[in-house]
Order: sequence, then structure tokens, then C-alpha cells
Amino acid sequence: MARPLSPTERAEINEILLPAENKLFCSQDLTGQNHSYRVMKKLRDAGHEDRDLLSAALLHDIGKYYVQPGWWDRPAVVLAQALMPSQVSKWSNGSLNRWNRPFVVNSHHAEWGATAAKESGSTESTTKLVRRHQERILEPLSEEDKLLMLLQWADDIN
Repeated sequence: MARPLSPTERAEINEILLPAENKLFCSQDLTGQNHSYRVMKKLRDAGHEDRDLLSAALLHDIGKYYVQPGWWDRPAVVLAQALMPSQVSKWSNGSLNRWNRPFVVNSHHAEWGATAAKESGSTESTTKLVRRHQERILEPLSEEDKLLMLLQWADDIN
């Protein structure tokens, strides 16, 4: 069971996020809040202080809460991606009300999250990082790509 964030951790988040972004962050369940906080903390501990990057770290998975996730969603997606990657892309299309809901959410959460971040007043850079956080790039071609690779690094190890 995930623990609530401490007052010190909440204060750290409050320093980074705008009030509307903070409300969005708090719409995640405790597991999501803890994961996002650890991603941001890993970046900070590595010496990164770019506000857009840290905001994106805190908001990157917010689109997963477009619908309330079930406890089985993440394990189902991870297992299917490992065993049947071509099926996962097929299952990612369709309605959220069907058995394939975890795959639809996994496939679309970055775009949903970017829309929510933009609506909460996030900068264009933060919004783009949230939108692209699952896009794999081999070599950074821009400053945004470098930030994206940092976000992915911190996300992957948390």
C-alpha cells in the first residue's frame, strides 16, 4: 500500500507546480503520486533543476487517471507487451468500456495527460514532455529531446 507523501515532499512539489497543476497531480492515487515524486526526485538528485522537466516528471502519468485504473491494468499491459507486442497495438484501439481498457489507457495516456497539463496552465515545454514521455528516441536532436531522455531515464528506473 502506498503511503501519503510527507509534508516535506508536498512542500517540494508545491515549489515546482502551479496551483492548478498541483490539483492535477493530487488527482492521482497514492501509488501514482509516489511514482511521480520519485521520478522528479531522481532528476533533482542528479542535479537537474529545469522547472519544465521537474513539472513533467510530476505530471507525466496523469493521463492514466483519465479513467480510474484497476489493480490489474499495469501487470496486464507489461505481461502482454513482453509476450505479444503486436497484439498490444491492436488491443490499444477501441472503447474504454471493453476488456482492452488497460491497453487503450496505456496507449493514449500521454496525449490525455498533455491535454490535462495544458489545461492546468503548464508551459508548452512541460506539455510537450508529458506528451512525448513514451516516445523512444535514439539520439537527442534538440534540447527538448535531451530533457525527454532525462525524463525517460528517471521514469524507467522508478
